[in-house]
Amino acid sequence: MELTRIKQVEKIGPAAKLQRWLANIRLTIEGGINMAVTIINRDNFEEKVLKADKPVILDLWASWCGPCKMLAPVVEELSEAHPEVLVGKVNVDEEPELADRFGVTAIPMLVLVKNGEVAKTAVGYQSRQQLEEALLG
Repeated sequence: MELTRIKQVEKIGPAAKLQRWLANIRLTIEGGINMAVTIINRDNFEEKVLKADKPVILDLWASWCGPCKMLAPVVEELSEAHPEVLVGKVNVDEEPELADRFGVTAIPMLVLVKNGEVAKTAVGYQSRQQLEEALLG
């Protein structure tokens, strides 16, 4: 099933890339992402996450998710407070293969990736302090 989904995305190639680009612009305009947070998609996942030279926190979210919207400023705070960690956002609706890769069953879900491997996870809205303890503590 996952391979079928990937093939479908590949068939629309440039259209999918345009859709991601427009989504990134929409998030920036809505104030959902600042410059300290990186958009992660299947095109940059290997480079930005798997081959990262520092730990990566991924925020797996969706635009329709209320708790995800509440968590967005907390994720930005984490990014600004912890330059030793790359913070990225993955829109699970636009990147279903990445959501599948992490076994997402509920959002928001934050994943700490170290050396290309999942080290810790946190699900649901949590305060910055709770996330720091759960993921970085």
